[in-house]
Amino acid sequence: MSLNKLVTESSLSRLHGHINHKSCKSWAIITSYRDELGEANIKVFREQFVKDLRAENLGFVLLSGHGQEKSKDGRIESKNELALFIPNISLKQSEELVDRYKQDGFIYSGSEVDNKIVLFFDGKRVKDFIGWHPNKIGEFYSTLRGRPFVFERVGLQNWIAGLSVFGNSK
Repeated sequence: MSLNKLVTESSLSRLHGHINHKSCKSWAIITSYRDELGEANIKVFREQFVKDLRAENLGFVLLSGHGQEKSKDGRIESKNELALFIPNISLKQSEELVDRYKQDGFIYSGSEVDNKIVLFFDGKRVKDFIGWHPNKIGEFYSTLRGRPFVFERVGLQNWIAGLSVFGNSK
């Protein structure tokens, strides 16, 4: 096994520990991506987002989110966006960052939601997830160093919804 593959495995293992609250008490996945900003402004927005996290003594892991969104003209387009997995962040801090960076939603897990994995969209709790699945791809999924993962959704249908704070989640 190459060193790069070993490091990736360790990173997924560490992320798994965070997700299951073995190595942190809470976490969120938030992006600073806004399509209408344009590439140059997206980079500036993301850099400020990282500075804000560091100012609050919060760390992060960079993720890549993949999914589909409806464009303004009604076409379905594939989207790839950078997102941050932020361990040990409170729900209140998450909501403040989402408001500051004009995001529609985020995923959170912590004591405020009984340590469940929850999607918040437009300020409301809209989906609960029941499991984390590495090495799977769904309609919406994320990657860490090229390795995909999704979350399984709670509901009548037991389908892989993926990890999307970016897609059409309504």
